[in-house]
Amino acid sequence: MTHIDTARQLFVDLQSKVMGEISAMLRTAKLTSIMDLADEAETFTESAEELEHFSKVTHTLAPMLGFEAKAAALEPYIDAVKRLGQAIDNGCSDSLGAVIAELDDLPYI
Repeated sequence: MTHIDTARQLFVDLQSKVMGEISAMLRTAKLTSIMDLADEAETFTESAEELEHFSKVTHTLAPMLGFEAKAAALEPYIDAVKRLGQAIDNGCSDSLGAVIAELDDLPYI
């Protein structure tokens, strides 16, 4: 396996982990009241910021690996998770429900 093959595999692994975290966040948002979500030790907004950081890393690496489309495919998920955090922070059940429905409609979740 070449270094580029290893880098590509690490890229795919990172992206899979990001998607797994988004899936876990969606599951938690569906099963937990908005008040309990707001009381979590690490807020959804903080988690979304971390995921956005990983997304930026993938965007930086993608051109070197020929994975621009894979990096771009992550954007709607990151955007939705950021709005999920905002809805929880604002205590808005309607916005939370809308973002949950949006995430449910996205593939791979």
